[in-house]
Parts: sequence; C-alpha cells; structure tokens
Amino acid sequence: MSDQAVFRQLSFVDWDFIEPGPLDISAIHWYPGSFAPGLPGVLVDLLSSEGDTIFDPFCGIGSTAAAAILRGRHSISCDINPVGVMSGLATTGLISLLMKDQFLFEAVLGDLRSVVEEIRTPNAFLTEALQSGSTIDEHIDEVGGRSVPNVLNLLFKSPTVASLSNWYHPKTLDELQRLLEYLESARTARFTKIVGFTMLSAIARNTCSETRSWGHVADNVRPTEFVYKDVGVAALAWIKRTRRQLDGIRRTIPAVSRHGRFDFSVIDWNKDLFSIPCQAPALLLTSPPYGGAIDYGLAQRLTMYLLGKSDDELANLVNAEIGARRKRSKPGHINMWAEQLIRVATNQLSFTEGRGFAAYVMPHKDHGRDVGEVMLKAALEEDGWELWFSADRSVRQSKTRQSWTSIKKETVLVFRRKS
Repeated sequence: MSDQAVFRQLSFVDWDFIEPGPLDISAIHWYPGSFAPGLPGVLVDLLSSEGDTIFDPFCGIGSTAAAAILRGRHSISCDINPVGVMSGLATTGLISLLMKDQFLFEAVLGDLRSVVEEIRTPNAFLTEALQSGSTIDEHIDEVGGRSVPNVLNLLFKSPTVASLSNWYHPKTLDELQRLLEYLESARTARFTKIVGFTMLSAIARNTCSETRSWGHVADNVRPTEFVYKDVGVAALAWIKRTRRQLDGIRRTIPAVSRHGRFDFSVIDWNKDLFSIPCQAPALLLTSPPYGGAIDYGLAQRLTMYLLGKSDDELANLVNAEIGARRKRSKPGHINMWAEQLIRVATNQLSFTEGRGFAAYVMPHKDHGRDVGEVMLKAALEEDGWELWFSADRSVRQSKTRQSWTSIKKETVLVFRRKS
C-alpha cells in the first residue's frame, strides 16, 4: 500500500474505539493506562507488513506484542515494570501456542487448574511430570528467544510476607503462599510457571481486603477490616476468563505465512544497555508514561510483595520511572518528564532502520503536558523524522474511573523517517 493510501486509511479510523474489539488483554491482567484494545492493531496493520518487527519500548502488559503476533509480525517489548513484562510474555506466549496447536494452549491452562486444585485436595500432580511440558517450552523458546529466562529469573523469590499481611485475611494469605509454592515446585513447563505467576498477580487485587480502587493500594491506604477471599475460586475464575478471552479470537486469527517471534525484557532506559535480538524494527509503536499521571510500580504493589520486593526496592523503582506520579511535588516535574522522555526516545529510535514509522500515543495538550509533545516533535525533526499524521482521541470514561488521573483525551502522533 502506498504512503498516500496509508494516510487516507489512517484518516478514516475512529480513534475513540468505542467498540472494544475481539481481544482485550487487560481482562487477563489489569494494568493502568494500557492501550485501547483496538488501537495497536490498527497501527500495526497500516504501518507495517507481515514479517516486520514492531518495537514497543514502554510495553506495559504487551498490547503491541499481542497485536503484532496475531498479524504475522515479530515484536520486541521492554518495560521497567516486571509485572507488565511478565504479563505481556504470558499473554503473547499463550496466543502463540493457540496459533500453533490448541492442545498446547489447553495444556497450559489444564496444568494450572491442577495446581490450583492442589490447594484444596493434594494429589499426585506435583510428583508426576506432564508430557506436554517440554513441547510447550520448545515452542516458546523457539519463538520467544530470551524471554523466558529474562522473566523467570525475576520470579519465585521469597515473598515479603510482613508487607502482604497488611492487605490480606490470614487464611487468604496462607492460600496465596501455598499457591506460590505449588507453582514453583510443579513439574511443568517453565512457561506454564510464568503464566501461573501472572494468574497469581492478576488475582492479588481481587483477593485483597482493600477493594475500593487500585489507587488506594498504590497510595498505601490499607484495609480497615480483613475479609476472607477464596484464592482457589479466584484462580479458577481467572483460568476460565483467560480461556474465554483468548479462545474467542481463535476463529478470527488470520492465516499468516509467518509465525511471529517475540522478545520481552525488563529495561530501565535511563541506565540499562539494550541490544536488538533480531532484525531491526520497521515500526516503533508505544505510549510513553505521562508526566505525573500514574505510579505503575505502586499500582502493582501487591505483586511486588509477592516478587519479594521490599518497600525500599519499590520506592527505588518508582524513582526510576519516567514521569511517575510521586514526582509531582518536585518543581518543574513536567519539564523533567519531557526531558527524560526525549533523551530515551532518541535512543530507542536508533534501533530502527529504513524508511520506517514511529507512532506515539501522548497526553492531549489540554492536560498541561503539551511540552512533551512539543519537545518530541522537535527532537525527532532534528533526528531526521517528520510528523506525518496526527489525530486526537477521547479516552473512554469507564477507563478513567478510579484512574486517579485527569487524562480524558490523547493524541496519536505518527512520524516517518525522511527519505
């Protein structure tokens, strides 16, 4: 498709995405400030071709990677938040298994159901290796490269029980700990363990005694009374919901000639070195953190404790986040956010090649963060890119309830490298 035709197609898109679309991966693991479900798919469709590599340097829970693999593209996904990277790998890997062989997809969820049942009725599961385990890992290792070791190395540390006890009924906490132990010791695929930890992370908020909003958890507003929540029931509901959400796209998966590869890693763009594990990206597609809007690490406080993080380590993560909400008290925090964003954006774009595209979803200028957009345009212009297309979009109100941010509108910016 010619650039003129692509531009025309972009102009026809309803960027508000009122209809949710066939796949909403936030149903598998909640994450604040994630993409509207249909948005990355449209940009992947129009700005890349089958076999291209898509790069999302602020990947969150992997919406871009999921859209890419469904369309026969490869993807590279990074984020400073280990919870998002873990969830993104779990979701993208499950989609990949579903595209290859539904039996392998069902085997992962079946193994997890057996682990969950172990909480209630001990059986022989933990002592019997599953035949599907090696086949699952062979496929994920083939298409996922270094993703599994990158993520698995972060999991199954000793949980910070003293901190968790402030949030859960004692019986609920005991069940969470036992589920964690059973997942670690189960003789199943390494990838299944990652999906299992994602399940544990996803139900951590629902089984918590503080139920008012994620903002209360982020702000360390602890429950005033402890209510028992059945971890087994929550986990089985997650398995059912995940099967329904992903199996629902099975009939809509297009016939692609390439099976997309993917790579997930935890990266702090302010200090970590990064290397592209495969062919250079043809499209950079991301939504960077918005200055002073969200504390992504604190929003996942409960999972961080399950990962063994202390409050000091959690504070260090927040300090490293670009534009973290906790930095609003600092003078000039919006300018600081914009400067950090531009510095890392030019680094990230250096990994792309050819006459490709870079697409950013940014906060609308009405929200007082327009300096980020202005500086991004100037920096990319100087770096050899031109602003090629832009559109404003409204954020669905159901997405903004209890979001503890004022973001109601966003701007989609598409840059094209100058010839």
